[in-house]
Amino acid sequence: MLPIPALRKVFRGKFTAGLKQLHRKGLLDCSGPAAGFQHPKQFARLLRTVHRNDWVVYAKQAMGGPAQVLRYLGRYTIASPSPTTACSASTANASLSDGRTMPTQQAAHHDA
Repeated sequence: MLPIPALRKVFRGKFTAGLKQLHRKGLLDCSGPAAGFQHPKQFARLLRTVHRNDWVVYAKQAMGGPAQVLRYLGRYTIASPSPTTACSASTANASLSDGRTMPTQQAAHHDA
């Protein structure tokens, strides 16, 4: 397992790379107060801002071993044929092909 400071940087990099890819492909639909992020320059500025800050990463040893971790993650990594992702100031929406809703601890919600 990576040390937390390294994991924090790797997670931040992977997450923002995924956002860039969605934005570039036109699959990230920012609306409402976040509508300005549709413009590439504004979106790039947002990513620079979030890259300046340390992210909080919570990690603990998996209970049940690697197979249990893969089963858990597998529930949420199967994308639908036409994934729809949207963001606003307080929410994030993603379509999951299995119809389940992924629980979150923040203001974001995921629609099935």
